[in-house]
Amino acid sequence: MPRTGGYPLRGPPANLDWTRVAASLIILHNLLIGVQGMTKISDFMTVGEAAEYLSVSKDSLRRWDRAGKLKARRHPINGYRLYRKGDLDALLRRFGCDGASSGRSASAKNKKAKRKR
Repeated sequence: MPRTGGYPLRGPPANLDWTRVAASLIILHNLLIGVQGMTKISDFMTVGEAAEYLSVSKDSLRRWDRAGKLKARRHPINGYRLYRKGDLDALLRRFGCDGASSGRSASAKNKKAKRKR
């Protein structure tokens, strides 16, 4: 029987794990979109980096993501939240900030305030 693409003409094996195939295709799609759209990983920040950049806590960023106030993308391989630097800059402009207010996160400021009491 002639073979094409490693499978006989009748199709793929019955025991093929379609969930893994679908997940692999989604990852591949996301990677290709990144290449075609010229999106670089350096255009993004992790939760910690974005929190420091905005001078807020990591928890605040996660809350804003869940509430839809700031959209996080997901890393195509590990699923971690990534924030586009342009989105963070737009947020700062919207609130009239420059991004380098104090260098401490909001939770660090709150902890220091509680210690003074």
